[in-house]
Amino acid sequence: MFNGKEISWKHIKGVYEHSVQHATAKATKLTKRHIYLTSWSKMQVDLAEHILSKEVEDALASIEELKEISEETRNFIKYSRKYRQIMHSRISFRLLEDPRIKTLKEIRDWFICGDNQKTGPKEWISVQCQFDLILSINGFVEMLEFILKKYPSAMVQPSRISQDMLEGFFGTIRELGGDSSTQTLKSYGHAVNKYKVTALVSSEVKSINYGKADNNGTGISTLTRSFAM
Repeated sequence: MFNGKEISWKHIKGVYEHSVQHATAKATKLTKRHIYLTSWSKMQVDLAEHILSKEVEDALASIEELKEISEETRNFIKYSRKYRQIMHSRISFRLLEDPRIKTLKEIRDWFICGDNQKTGPKEWISVQCQFDLILSINGFVEMLEFILKKYPSAMVQPSRISQDMLEGFFGTIRELGGDSSTQTLKSYGHAVNKYKVTALVSSEVKSINYGKADNNGTGISTLTRSFAM
């Protein structure tokens, strides 16, 4: 519930059922795959994009039996869509007066307000999802403020700020640990140290067969290729 109105999956389902029953219904990309989800399809980003689209939001507002009861479902779709559009945009931030910063703060405040109104865990998004959403917005806005104040001529492209590098790092750490299971703090620390030493040596040496490398931080003083005559 949000401001006394439901945010409900049945509203989305209602759009799909209306489009099936009426050939002239407002066009959306909703199919059975979007409505009757499996554990696998819940992980498909394209389905989420179609559901959280402007077309579905507009359809909810135009269907007579849904437009009154779906107001907050439409808001959920709108703010979720805007969040993704901004964070995946290739249009750079250049100024702190960029209106998208204000929009991000509005999105954050709306989700905080919704979380404060819930009376049970199933009435809102998960605690982890809520935490990640708020953290990503606050972190991104604070990063923009720091960079654009310190470097006024800088540009920040949102689509370049992603978790790919971080996920790759954790994947490497798990590999160095010998398995894909969650590690203990001790084993994680050991794997990180191993990674740091390996990365440092790799960057200095490049190839053991060519050139010369001096490094005082790893116990390696000199590596030189030897030629047998």
